[in-house]
Amino acid sequence: MDTEGGLYLNGNDLAKIGYLYLQDGVWDGQRIVSSEWVKESVTPYFQTDEAQFKYGFKWWLAKLPNSEEYVWTCRGFGGQNLQVFPKEGLIVTFTGWDILANSTGKEPFPSDFLAAVKGKSCGGEAH
Repeated sequence: MDTEGGLYLNGNDLAKIGYLYLQDGVWDGQRIVSSEWVKESVTPYFQTDEAQFKYGFKWWLAKLPNSEEYVWTCRGFGGQNLQVFPKEGLIVTFTGWDILANSTGKEPFPSDFLAAVKGKSCGGEAH
């Protein structure tokens, strides 16, 4: 992932940010980020121009349909995303690079795939 500011992350490294927040700022038994900051940063403060998103401190917050749960999302350039589902303990990363002007790509929204994750089977063998 290129953040357009010189930070390059692969999917695993991006997922570590989500894991740190799921663990309330603690990594390997050591506090890295204050619990207060974690809580404040994923609190919705602003309604964005996009009805489905609110904004915290650097987190886009998407409410799932028929739920009070917010999914914590980092939305990067070219369709690169980190999505954290706190209730499910689930972290999803997208590291595509959809930057063409004539692209017909669609940014993945959390509710687009959560049903498949919650299903009894995703239709393939477990590896």
